[in-house]
Amino acid sequence: MAQSNPKTTQLLDLLQKYRDGDATAGEPLASIAYDRLRQLAGQMLRGSERLKTKTTVDDLLQGAMLRLVSAVRSVPIESARHFHNLAALQLRRELIDLGRRCELPTAEVQETMALSPAAGELGRWIDLHEAIGELDGDDRDLINHLIYQGLSQHETGHSLGVSAKTVQRRWHSLCVRLYDRLGGRLPNS
Repeated sequence: MAQSNPKTTQLLDLLQKYRDGDATAGEPLASIAYDRLRQLAGQMLRGSERLKTKTTVDDLLQGAMLRLVSAVRSVPIESARHFHNLAALQLRRELIDLGRRCELPTAEVQETMALSPAAGELGRWIDLHEAIGELDGDDRDLINHLIYQGLSQHETGHSLGVSAKTVQRRWHSLCVRLYDRLGGRLPNS
């Protein structure tokens, strides 16, 4: 029998405490997501020079973490999978909102920025995160596990109850569908 990951065990213990009514488990649940969300926030900001002029990794992370803490307090968390999906959703929401705030300058500035590659790059990130948010549950779970939580295909398969080969096949199909849906306009990095 395979050994369980200590982080997963800790997460499941905290989830059980939370389900049993221990409200103090909410904050440690959010802190479990902190390191991965920080890494992802950094990757997202590296993809847009313009966005980096408007915020920092810490600001983006703080917004996502505040959303996550609030969500953990108000959403009944059913499983480790649900928690990871909830964390990914909060980062997506923060990125989309931040991107929209940065894309709404005056008409004159918008016209100038239309000539800037950075403006297009930011739009591609917004489009990608919105497209991910519109995926059906299974596809969104796959993205959340592989991208937002940084799990391997093997770990994702174990979490989703499918083989690593199935994860690989679904991932390839999903990438092709996202590419087509976005008209080949994918963000860099």
